[in-house]
Amino acid sequence: MARLADYLRGRPYAPSGPLWERAVRRWKTLKSDEGASFERSLAIDATALRPMVTWGTSPDMVAAVDGRVRTRPNRPMRCDAPGWSGR
Repeated sequence: MARLADYLRGRPYAPSGPLWERAVRRWKTLKSDEGASFERSLAIDATALRPMVTWGTSPDMVAAVDGRVRTRPNRPMRCDAPGWSGR
């Protein structure tokens, strides 16, 4: 928990002041149930992951922030939102 709190402290959208202390106290109460078992544990080296951005509801609507947005040939862009002109 200490490493997570150190990471979150001072970040955008993280609580601050008295709310920070309250949040940390609350987070410390979150534990696995006594006797809980897990099928497996995973260790992921997140330093190898690049930040990603999404723009939709499908897993193929994602790209690395330093990447390029793919376009689908022969498929026009479409949006049914009010005020969208498609131009």
